[in-house]
Amino acid sequence: MRMRDPRLSESDLRLLVQEILHESPGQAYPAAPDGSLFDKYAFSPQRQGTSNPPPPEKNNPKESAFLRAVRDHFFGMKPLSRANGEAIIDFIKKGIYSDVFQPFGGTCYRGMRLITPELLSMVPDLPSLEVGETWEGSGNYLINPLKDKFASSWSQERRVTGQFSSIDASKFSEKHKSRWGPMYSVVFEAQSADNPGRFIDAEPLYVLNFDADFEEEFRSESEVIGLGPIRASSVTVRRVV
Repeated sequence: MRMRDPRLSESDLRLLVQEILHESPGQAYPAAPDGSLFDKYAFSPQRQGTSNPPPPEKNNPKESAFLRAVRDHFFGMKPLSRANGEAIIDFIKKGIYSDVFQPFGGTCYRGMRLITPELLSMVPDLPSLEVGETWEGSGNYLINPLKDKFASSWSQERRVTGQFSSIDASKFSEKHKSRWGPMYSVVFEAQSADNPGRFIDAEPLYVLNFDADFEEEFRSESEVIGLGPIRASSVTVRRVV
């Protein structure tokens, strides 16, 4: 009987490497169909410095405007608009630009500083709390983006919420207290399973080369972008003022 050569051929080895990298032969960057919003590849010029860049392609005008919107979202200038958020949802449904726009799966958190009317609109079962008191609730809490925006910032790491929910009570004068009333430090917890298609992993967007320190600065936040209303499964509330 003739024994089979145990050594891999060059073609077999190439296929094995492609499987490990989750690539199909010749499809490392599958092109989007003709007529897609960003042409074949999303943000190609901004990713040419990465270890595995897409084929070169100029950004079209809509793509350049979208890129500015993503930058403004990260830098806190302006959350993504409804049109941009719905475009991302559509990309994911169609399976295009999947190397940039990817759904997030798992648990994520959002820290907020809220006054009583804002908090009650999201947590109607909130009990009366004294200053310094903490309450934890579980249920089905609907969180609409503030000020009629479509996108909200969440994180994969609960520790990150502190920088968005912390309140320095010493900075609140009696005038401020009488105007705003109680102030709360709030952390919501949400599950992707309760929000299908609503959470986007920001990690693939960190390589878009907005400035020299962008990737390092924002990667530590482990951001997840929430699109539209988000349902949280639990909340921790601490009255600070």
